[in-house]
Amino acid sequence: MSELIYAYDPVIELKRLLNRIEHDKIFVITDSNVRRLFFKDGGSDIGNFLDSITDKIITFTAGEINKNINTVCDIWGSLSCGGATRKSLVINFGGGVTTDMGSFAASTFKRGVGYINIPTTLLSIVDASVGGKTGIDFSGLKNEIGTFAFPKVTMVCTQFLKTLPTRQVLSGMGEVVKMSMLRSRDCYMSIIKDFEPTDDIIRKCIEWKLEITAADPRESGLRKLLNFGHTAGHAFESILTDRGKDSISHGACVAHGIMVALILSHMLLKMPSSLIYEYKTAILSNYSAVNLTCKDRDLIMEKIAHDKKNSGNEMKLVLLRDIAQPVFDVSVSRVDLESALDIYLMNDF
Repeated sequence: MSELIYAYDPVIELKRLLNRIEHDKIFVITDSNVRRLFFKDGGSDIGNFLDSITDKIITFTAGEINKNINTVCDIWGSLSCGGATRKSLVINFGGGVTTDMGSFAASTFKRGVGYINIPTTLLSIVDASVGGKTGIDFSGLKNEIGTFAFPKVTMVCTQFLKTLPTRQVLSGMGEVVKMSMLRSRDCYMSIIKDFEPTDDIIRKCIEWKLEITAADPRESGLRKLLNFGHTAGHAFESILTDRGKDSISHGACVAHGIMVALILSHMLLKMPSSLIYEYKTAILSNYSAVNLTCKDRDLIMEKIAHDKKNSGNEMKLVLLRDIAQPVFDVSVSRVDLESALDIYLMNDF
């Protein structure tokens, strides 16, 4: 397992970390947006510090569409040309794409080099940077290729959230909402009243995820709960990314995927229907539509059929009996899933 540090001053904390973590070289992986924001034109304190200590800053073009094997090959090439060894240290500095893909590159280069995650977005702070999952998209499927590999340290600095546009905050809130629905009615009700990522809620979400991943690091049971909303959400995201519509975020797709899961929860587990309408009004109304129609249903089903969580031809989903009463490995028939998707796509709820 890995260490979690909450940092008010990321430079001071990173200096302390590097003094006690053995390494020969340091490589920073980041995307073009973070590179421009934190490193260029005088940069920031953390950017200037990373620039001063790193042997190479490896930058890829920002966007989910670039979270693929070609970009990873470029990262591997940069590590190799820079003389990285198994004693080298990778620092992933950025959002969810960076921590997912940078962690995958580090975990596979020379069969694994140590890495630190420094997330800069709400999505990465509460989800992508913690838990030890790495991944890239492949053949139009979200996170189809990946490893289980924990970072040495994840350093959380909520001050970075001040740099985020609204779209990125909403993306992170999709995962915050997911976790609150799984674990705490009080937390969920708090979010319904004030749709904001407070430091307290952020810490709770991180701690809940770490509790689950510590108990089930390789997703053999309890950890499957974290896939709530992701079955349909990943399908939506894959289709829209394939169509070049990178403006819709992962968290927004998860928020819409949760609606499909809630419809199924009512159908199969008798979850109160009032939760569907409450979620639509208080949560989903904050997000733009995914611009998919009933004509896309078969394509959505095709994407879902490739979901890693399925067992053979049997579709397995995480559903709710009520808030904070999740059930994983619920068998869902094709007919029921198609019905739920029809209801969602026709906005018939």
